[in-house]
Amino acid sequence: MKNALISNRFIGFTALIVLFILCFFRAPTPGLNWLLYVFGALVITLLITKRQNVRSILIPSIGLLACSVAVFIHSDALAIVMTILSFGYLGVSLVIAKVDPGFGAFAGFLNFIISPFGVIIRFFQRLNTKNGKFKGLFTTLLIPIVLITFFSILYYQSSPAFKELLNAIRFKHFPQFVGTAVLGLFSASVLLYCFAPQKLNKMYDNISQKSDTISTYMGSGQYTNSWLIGVWSVVGLLAFVLISDVMYHPSQAVSQDFSYSGYVHQGVYASIFSIVASAILTVLTTNYLGDQNKAPFRIANYVFIGLNMLFIFQNVLRNYSYIGQYGLTEKRLIIFIYLILCIVGLLLTVVTIAQNKSLGFLYKTNAFNVYIALIISALLNWSTIITQYNLNHPYGFEKHIDYHYLFSLDNSNTYLLKDHYDKFDEDLQRRFTYRSERIQNYEAYNAREWILSKTTSKERLKALDK
Repeated sequence: MKNALISNRFIGFTALIVLFILCFFRAPTPGLNWLLYVFGALVITLLITKRQNVRSILIPSIGLLACSVAVFIHSDALAIVMTILSFGYLGVSLVIAKVDPGFGAFAGFLNFIISPFGVIIRFFQRLNTKNGKFKGLFTTLLIPIVLITFFSILYYQSSPAFKELLNAIRFKHFPQFVGTAVLGLFSASVLLYCFAPQKLNKMYDNISQKSDTISTYMGSGQYTNSWLIGVWSVVGLLAFVLISDVMYHPSQAVSQDFSYSGYVHQGVYASIFSIVASAILTVLTTNYLGDQNKAPFRIANYVFIGLNMLFIFQNVLRNYSYIGQYGLTEKRLIIFIYLILCIVGLLLTVVTIAQNKSLGFLYKTNAFNVYIALIISALLNWSTIITQYNLNHPYGFEKHIDYHYLFSLDNSNTYLLKDHYDKFDEDLQRRFTYRSERIQNYEAYNAREWILSKTTSKERLKALDK
């Protein structure tokens, strides 16, 4: 199809713009329209992608579809952001095979700025080619378009019937239509005309391979014993930290100086750097210091990874104690998710060492680990999860429930709060009444803007009133 007048990619590009207009013209609220557009975009992408390349876009396609489903279900910020990043990730994966979600999402995000301008530049480059078929097509259509536009303006004023016909199709919304079309062009260009130069492709391919340069800089052979002593020294240090933490009991601390928040956050912040640094250190010392004396490094690093697992477990207990004293919140839930990701990351580090893989392998596998976790998080309704937990597990000695915090969450938890109406103060009762009225009066302005969770909340509230 290289010699064809119009390429398959350009046909898909045009179809994406039309699809974007159909989904979002006068329907800007994220909801069903995002799911419809993503589904159509995936179908178009699969149709123009060669069969041998379909497997390389399978993961980003599934991720993008799942994120768009999350937008349709509850349309929260996480689902919207993940859909945008996944859309850019899919565009990059069409250019760089088997790209990881971290690099793909970052490069895809940059393409929301770069790709549209690249499309315009390529358009004029092709237009200036001598005797090009594209130039012939454009010049052939240009004069009819100009003439039709000019005389349509004249006939609009001279013919009442023609004027009434144009008014019937809401010509007054033409500026909004143009704006939607421009956004559609941006979106289509990010997916089908992604910017990723060949040098970037080669650089990314080199990430997966182990570099002898790193081994040289680490002093392979010359400083091997020094590195081994260093690893065992860090193992001893972490063991001392863990033992001292076990012997430290918060209940024995002076109440004025002790803070559960600081107790948890200090441990988590330390674990952020500790887990990442330990993973890098274990892979470097085991897989990059030559093929000799690997057994001593593996033993030392396996012990180090095991101690890091205990370090994570201690932070899990800290966070659980914090929740027991002050209830579950979004931030405390994020800490749990992060700690789970740390455990998976350490297990992947063990695999990296056992299979003698590179740092690039460790990075890529963890990138997919985080990407999948974020997709699952986007699909779940954390507002109702947190509300159900706090209502069923009052915290502290007085069994307190922070209703003010629960009211700060998404409105989808309103039906769960109804049975606690008598426990609210006057301000919260007014807010509950206002939220209930808004939910029960919910009707999507446009069918394309339908959000499933709002309809579900409406039905649940009506069922409780019966």
